[in-house]
Amino acid sequence: MNYSRRVKKLEAVYALLPKIACKGLCHTACVHVAMAPIEHERIRATYGKDVLEKRTVKENLDKSFTILQVYGDPEMLNCPALTEDKRCGIYEARPLICRCFGIGQSIQCPHGCEPEGILSDAQAAELQHIVEAI
Repeated sequence: MNYSRRVKKLEAVYALLPKIACKGLCHTACVHVAMAPIEHERIRATYGKDVLEKRTVKENLDKSFTILQVYGDPEMLNCPALTEDKRCGIYEARPLICRCFGIGQSIQCPHGCEPEGILSDAQAAELQHIVEAI
């Protein structure tokens, strides 16, 4: 399946997610980022370069996700896509795990951001499996 068709499928999955008005206070939760290969491809294609290049990219044990492993000071585990003002530099192309923050049963926002709905852990896992298969 070609890239644009895969991205359309990915966007269809993202469209299923409840909306949330982010206050931009969750940057401390932006650490190791797991994403499916199509999500990593989309970030690279959208931003014209690998904005995540400051980190080592390796696959996890089940080989289904790309894991962005942070180099350097273990106290500074921030996602390499965070901007100087602690905002997401890839917000429009961010992966599912980032989109689920604040709307997932197990990852609700501690800063009071109110989502339109909450995904159960089972629903979030199902969506992740769909994204992995794209």
